[in-house]
Amino acid sequence: MNGHPISWSSYTMLIADDNSHFRWLMRSFLTKFGVGSIVEAANGADALQVLHKTPVDVALVDIGMEPINGLWFVQMYKNDNEILNRNMICLLVTGNATPENIKTALSSGVKDVISKPLSAKTLEDRLKRHLVRYPGRS
Repeated sequence: MNGHPISWSSYTMLIADDNSHFRWLMRSFLTKFGVGSIVEAANGADALQVLHKTPVDVALVDIGMEPINGLWFVQMYKNDNEILNRNMICLLVTGNATPENIKTALSSGVKDVISKPLSAKTLEDRLKRHLVRYPGRS
């Protein structure tokens, strides 16, 4: 995008999803792209703990998790001063990409909503779209 190659190895990405198979699939895609560091969480509460310990560049977060779903996670991390990277890009991933869910997610500060099922090409394109404008860690 814009002729600038993405330096995948310089990024740390978080996968937060309660489905272990989907986390495995996302990890395999990100590994194929050459992402430098990949961390995982099985729910939004665990994902917040990761953000307190690890400066994450991109969070790929499922909307439908318990006890903290993706939309609630976004509200919590936006107001959490202990997050190590205030410039983190948050993308929500969902099997229920209704217009209402998309509107709510985008108005809460999410950069994009990606529908499941997910292909490697779709994920790569969406990540590139946002990483070319990423200012870096704060």
